[in-house]
Amino acid sequence: MQKFLGSFFIGWDLDLYHEESDQKAQVNTSDLNEELGQVEYVFTDKTGTLTENEMQFRECSINGVKYQEINVSLCHTVQISNVQTDGIGDGPWQSNLAPSQLEYYASSPDEKALVEAAARFGIVFIGSSEETMEVKTLGKLERYKLLHVLEFDSDRRRMSVIVQAPSGEKLLFVKGAESSILPECIGGEIEKTRIHVDEFALKGLRTLCMAYRQFTSKEYEEIDRRLFEARTALQQREEKLADVFQFIEKDLILLGATAVEDKLQDKVRETIEALRMAGIKVWVLTGDKHETAVSVIRLIKISPEKPITLAVGDGANDVSMIQEAHVGIGIMGKEGRQAARNSDYAIARFKFLSKLLFVHGHFYYIRIATLVQYFFYKMFGNWTFGTLVFTVMVITVTVKVRPFLGSQNMYFVFIQLLSSGSAWFAIILMVVTCLFLDIMKKVFDQQVHPTNIEKAQMEEDKGSVSSAYEFAESKHRGEDSRHLLAEACSQQDSSCVH
Repeated sequence: MQKFLGSFFIGWDLDLYHEESDQKAQVNTSDLNEELGQVEYVFTDKTGTLTENEMQFRECSINGVKYQEINVSLCHTVQISNVQTDGIGDGPWQSNLAPSQLEYYASSPDEKALVEAAARFGIVFIGSSEETMEVKTLGKLERYKLLHVLEFDSDRRRMSVIVQAPSGEKLLFVKGAESSILPECIGGEIEKTRIHVDEFALKGLRTLCMAYRQFTSKEYEEIDRRLFEARTALQQREEKLADVFQFIEKDLILLGATAVEDKLQDKVRETIEALRMAGIKVWVLTGDKHETAVSVIRLIKISPEKPITLAVGDGANDVSMIQEAHVGIGIMGKEGRQAARNSDYAIARFKFLSKLLFVHGHFYYIRIATLVQYFFYKMFGNWTFGTLVFTVMVITVTVKVRPFLGSQNMYFVFIQLLSSGSAWFAIILMVVTCLFLDIMKKVFDQQVHPTNIEKAQMEEDKGSVSSAYEFAESKHRGEDSRHLLAEACSQQDSSCVH
């Protein structure tokens, strides 16, 4: 009952309410309230959990030269909102809207940011179907035939499309991580692009490299045949597709690299610093190998120390990590509600984690510990009281009044004994004595051996006191300066009068 009723306070906490998204904290289970106050390891996703998941294109490197925008409008899986797809061009996507009014949506925010950046510089992606993709290049409509899509996977860390240009050429466009694209390139400004990618990474930008390859008719026929055989294989289909993809995505010509910015959420830095000050180890698990995150959490859980682990994520790919940890927290972000629905607690922003752990978790842990202690003292008290009343006192009274049991005046001796103040004082004194020793031990431990959370709270109190003192001192100096200025003005006025 204490856990169930206590979980309501998390949802009622206005400090955990996010006004922009109109989201409050949610509690999906009330069995782990005290676990929040014992967390030792925090595992968190990066994109969408620590960041806003709103990609903005910033820089690019084309043929070894850095620019501020890039023309990438074919190698993606972006679609256009159905409301705004009637009519640019002469195909099935005719629209009366300007290119800047097109609304793109995609499974990857990186792709959406790149296509929007290309549209701002005249390379407008109009739309696509199962067989064609239309691009408007500086006002000229070009239709590309979509031949094959080589989907992204976490092993290759890249995706590709094979298209037929209006001139009839068969082209392969590839984009992916630097480590997966550059080793497959045989042409282009590889070293200059590598330097630019490192510069982008130092600025905290998300980088992608892009390359292409041109096929002859004979090469494309072989590729088409091998893709068909791999995709229709009944056994070991994934392995065969991986081999074909590796055969296709080689001997590339490097086009350049892009840099996309994904800003950190508000107060992420302060939250991580607070977690570290409290002695909690924070691991940021990013990249596409989410199996690594699950493996790390599993290894920590089976360690001899048996620490309490907490995982934070916002997407469907974080669900396994959230479920593997002792405590799972889902961020109600822009990648759906799978993480929030499969977590123990759901919050709108990462910054709310500090209050969830340091306030609610800390006090829940103290309350449940106190409740358990009083529960055992209650059992001891019941045993003591029951033994005293129903055994010792009954035997004593019976032995003492046995000679007088025949008299009617002794019928209510036992009840009169219970109404004695001395008997009740002895019972209360026994319980207070037991509790006093435990309270003294707690006070001594808190002063001599404070916990990491108590140390962090004391440091915060010292900081607030020092800042208040500095403010008061500056205010006092300001008042003194105003008094001196007033005296100077008054002296000047008096001299003028004379």
